[in-house]
Formats: sequence, C-alpha cells, structure tokens
Amino acid sequence: MSSAEEDATPPQVIVKYADLDVSTSKGAVALYGRIHGAADDVCSRMYTSTEAYRWRKNACLQRSSPMQ
Repeated sequence: MSSAEEDATPPQVIVKYADLDVSTSKGAVALYGRIHGAADDVCSRMYTSTEAYRWRKNACLQRSSPMQ
C-alpha cells in the first residue's frame, strides 16, 4: 500500500458492546458513550493540530456518529 493510499483511509475504531445489555437504558447509555468516545478518538486523529481539531470537532463528531 502506498503512502497516499494510507492517508486516504480514514481512522477506524471498533466499539465492543458484548458485555452490555443494550435493551436497558443503562446499557444503551453506556454503548452511546463508547460510540461517542470512539468518534472523538477518530476525529482527533484526523487533524494535524489540536487547534484545527477544536475548530472542527462538532462537525466531525456529527459525521462520525451512526445516530444522527
């Protein structure tokens, strides 16, 4: 894989939830927290500076979340 191809691949995070009972409010809230944390992690790696990330954080998180 070339460097250009690696740069074109967005970062990814696997969110595990087998330990949660997502049919309960508590489990669903915990899963949403994990998804949000993973989206924040992915978004923070997409920008070269902390300042750039801060400016674009909300838009990135909205695009990264499956629950728009």
